[in-house]
Amino acid sequence: MQFHNPEVLYALFLLVIPVIVHLFQLRKFQRENFTNVKFLKKLSRQTRKSSRLKKWLVLATRLLLLSCIIFAFSRPFFPGEMEVTGEVDTLIYLDNSYSMQAEGQRGKLLERSVQELLESLPNDRSFFLMTNDEIYPEITKADLQNISYSANNVDFRTVLLRAENYFTRKSTSNKKLLLISDFQQELPDPEDILDLDVSIYSLPLKPENFSNVSLDSVYFSSAQATSGNISVHLSFMGNSPGNVPVSFFQKKN
Repeated sequence: MQFHNPEVLYALFLLVIPVIVHLFQLRKFQRENFTNVKFLKKLSRQTRKSSRLKKWLVLATRLLLLSCIIFAFSRPFFPGEMEVTGEVDTLIYLDNSYSMQAEGQRGKLLERSVQELLESLPNDRSFFLMTNDEIYPEITKADLQNISYSANNVDFRTVLLRAENYFTRKSTSNKKLLLISDFQQELPDPEDILDLDVSIYSLPLKPENFSNVSLDSVYFSSAQATSGNISVHLSFMGNSPGNVPVSFFQKKN
């Protein structure tokens, strides 16, 4: 059994109060004199025994009721089979390919994923994060904010092999792999790759509009000593975009 609010259990020390009240018997009794004492003595013995039993039952009821209230506020629960306890080692793969520029329900897929990681990652734990072009052994929130788009495409088989290489150096029993991507490529069967006991989670991101224009190829169709012609082939997915403006810039050394 575990507790969502274990600090509430410190209130169990309050159970001492009913015990102290019972032991000290704060109520004061007054003595009254009667003429016929023989009958009253027998009646007094019987009343004293039943009264003592009632007091013990009242004390037990109070302790049980107060304990139930404290346990209720501590929110006990039994962890399920998939719930991880103890030390957890987490690896996150964040797809930062250009396809993650697509607009989702709450903005661009990559930017929204970074924002959700910033909001959900706890400050007291470190994570291993890898993208298509970078590897962060201990990711920080500043590193997350600096993640940009990459032209490199990494297939999921490579991602799983990198994860296997990472987890082999870890001695923890609770290993998790989180895949964040739009999953344009098919995810291979992890049982064919990972020989370790790793829990794999996927967070598929779906764009609102699947239409996309991409740069297919760029080459010199003709080249001379002082000039040349550059040919550009574009490809699109979805409906035809029509005329698309394209700009090229020469990188200065």
